Amino acid sequence: MISRLKLMDFRCYGSFSWQIPQQGAIILGDNARGKTSLLEAVCFLLRLQSPRTARTGPLASHGKQSFGIRGELPGQIRRILWAPDAPDLRVNGEPRKGQRSYLADSYPVVWMGNDDLSLVQAGADARRKYMDFLGSQWHPGYRLALFSYRRALKTRN
Repeated sequence: MISRLKLMDFRCYGSFSWQIPQQGAIILGDNARGKTSLLEAVCFLLRLQSPRTARTGPLASHGKQSFGIRGELPGQIRRILWAPDAPDLRVNGEPRKGQRSYLADSYPVVWMGNDDLSLVQAGADARRKYMDFLGSQWHPGYRLALFSYRRALKTRN
């Protein structure tokens, strides 16, 4: 469980800090106030993937090119300073070289959103994308194999 979350220039948040109660929290608010963005930030902090977009550019606040996320978890403090040219990924203050190293000791994430109906209603692409997201969390080599597969497929096509 995350005990503290800090955001900098992430989506609609210029600066945000939240000490999450040990018993958990319920996020309430009007539409378009950033509730989903908080959950998206947690997902990105732990998996370096957004369930809402495949590109990282839209994650930065309007007019910004970079963003930061910091989270405190049991035995870990994870921090991301994401810039288009070179993201700075750290766990417990120690720099991690590349996404694979950063994800090696991360936690799994379950994301449930409105688009989950597409798993049943849409074509196989939606289901494949979902399974790729799960596979990359449970099997360390899956993400690397997936990138290699996509690169080979793109080259072939």
